[in-house]
Amino acid sequence: MARSTAALCAVGVLGLGAAACGSSTDTGETAATTTAAASDSGGAALPSDGGGGSVASDSGGGATGASSASSNPSSSPSATASSSSSGGSSDDEVATCDVGDLQAAATQGDSSAGHVHYDLTFTNTSDDPCRLSGFPGVSVVAGGDGKQVGAAAEHADDKGEPTVLIPHATAHATIEAVNIGDDGGPLGDSCKPVDADGWRIYPPDSTKALFIRAEGMKACSADADWLTVTGVHPAS
Repeated sequence: MARSTAALCAVGVLGLGAAACGSSTDTGETAATTTAAASDSGGAALPSDGGGGSVASDSGGGATGASSASSNPSSSPSATASSSSSGGSSDDEVATCDVGDLQAAATQGDSSAGHVHYDLTFTNTSDDPCRLSGFPGVSVVAGGDGKQVGAAAEHADDKGEPTVLIPHATAHATIEAVNIGDDGGPLGDSCKPVDADGWRIYPPDSTKALFIRAEGMKACSADADWLTVTGVHPAS
C-alpha cells in the first residue's frame, strides 16, 4: 500500500500555546524535508519548501531567528535511544530535548478500519544527549499563515516511556488519523475537510513547535475528534 513520507526538518519553532491537530490522506504523498515555522496565534507565514535550517518564530508573528539542523543524521549503530527508569536514574539529570535539538518527520504507514497511521520520529541533531518523555502535541495548520485548523490530537492509552537520545538517535510516537478522504469519510459533515499545509508538532514538554510540510493533505476544520497520538518510545 502507498506509503507517504512527510519528512520534516526541524523547522518551525512556534510560539506559546496551541496544542495540535493533524490530518491525513489515504493517498501516497512525497516526503518533504522542509524548514518551517508557524505561529500559534496565526501570524507567522509558513516557510518555503527549500533549505535545511530551522526558523524560530515568536507567538505573535514572523520569523525572528534561525538555527541550523542536520539534514543527514548519522546511521551509525551506536546511535541508539535508551529507556530511562523512573526515579534516581542518571537519565533524570539529562536536559529535556528542545526544538533546536530535534529534527522531526512523519511517515505514513498502514491503513486499517478507516484509519491511517503515521510514524512520528524525533532525531537528536545536537552534540549532547537529551531526554523526551510523554506525549507530543499534534495538530494541522492550513491557509498558508500558520493557523491551526480543527481539534488537536487526543492522547492515546499508550503513554510511551521516558527516552534519552544520544546524538543522532531517534525516538518515535504514532499518530492515528481517521481516513477522511475528500468528503470527511466516516465523519461526514462533522469533519468539514479542507486542504492543509502540514503538521504542527510540539515535542513533549515544549511550548515551541516544529512544522512538517505535507503536500496534498486534508484536515478536519471542525472540532471532530479524528486524531490521536501515543507517547514517545525509544526506537526499536
